[in-house]
Amino acid sequence: MTHDLTTDTAPVAELRAYHRNPRQGDTRAIAESLRVNGQYRPIVVNRGTHTGRANEVLAGNHTLAAARDEGWAEITVCYVDVDDDQAARIVTADNRTADRASYDDRILAELLTDLPDLDGTGYDPGDLDDILARIDDTVIETHQDTDADYAESPEETQARQNATEGETRAERGLREIILVLPNADADEADSLIDQLRPDSDTTRGQVVLDALRAAAGSEA
Repeated sequence: MTHDLTTDTAPVAELRAYHRNPRQGDTRAIAESLRVNGQYRPIVVNRGTHTGRANEVLAGNHTLAAARDEGWAEITVCYVDVDDDQAARIVTADNRTADRASYDDRILAELLTDLPDLDGTGYDPGDLDDILARIDDTVIETHQDTDADYAESPEETQARQNATEGETRAERGLREIILVLPNADADEADSLIDQLRPDSDTTRGQVVLDALRAAAGSEA
């Protein structure tokens, strides 16, 4: 099934939220995005010929609410004209398909750390710390699986977590550097780092830095 996806500008005052929207969105975060990024996709509005409810929003209800909060007079819309059954399917599919998505934390962290700030992204520094912590946990788990001699023991893990509890990386004088590699190269890099790691007290980051310093020195 395809729809005649007519795009137009509509007065915010003439649009109505879907009458049974189960989604509870973060209008504050959306409003910040509208301020920083502007509107970058239209909201989907049902003309209402078959439902008796004209100009009802099927996708983008919280964008409409945020636009109202920001005092917008007009908003870009994409019109469809469907019956009640199809409208309900569009509303639920729009929400559920977003729920079923997942993230590659490494790529997400790279995107966020490359930005000068987090304004308009929907993320705050605490969110970024959580993402980086998940990456750290994955690295530790992988390391434990591949090299028991240099693995961090449960006691060491707990001691490290206790010592740094409540501190951000910035407060600990640390900064994350993300390297994105194809799977085969990433496996080789993991193996080489483990081979070069002299003892369990040397971090993987220190191994990489020492190797880079050695390579730079040999080329000087």
